[in-house]
Amino acid sequence: MTQAAAEKPMTEPKKTDESSKREPFTDLVRKIALASVGAVVLAQEEIEDFIGKLVQKGELAEKDGKTLVQDLIAKRQQDAASAKTATNAVTTAIDSTVDKVLHKINIPTKTDVEELAKKIEEIDKKIEALAAARKA
Repeated sequence: MTQAAAEKPMTEPKKTDESSKREPFTDLVRKIALASVGAVVLAQEEIEDFIGKLVQKGELAEKDGKTLVQDLIAKRQQDAASAKTATNAVTTAIDSTVDKVLHKINIPTKTDVEELAKKIEEIDKKIEALAAARKA
């Protein structure tokens, strides 16, 4: 490996507005869930191909093959719904834990900062209104 290649980072961090707003751990959980769903879809396609081959060879009746594929699709949809529910629950638990930790160590949350920004904006408007009234 050359020295220039050793000094370069292997991957460049992605700079998108959406990803910068998310918590890193929450983003990781989301990516894992999406990868799991992708793996399930790929596995389902492989199973459908396998069942199709069994039907072609005559080792499985076409009607039984269709029923089996439909059952697999229904099961995958149930699993996907369960995974989504579980992912939402994990994300909510993580967000709650992070908020508790931030509160415990006295660091303001994003919501706290936004509320303060609104209050400052309101105060600025009142000061401008008083200044304008004083000039009049």
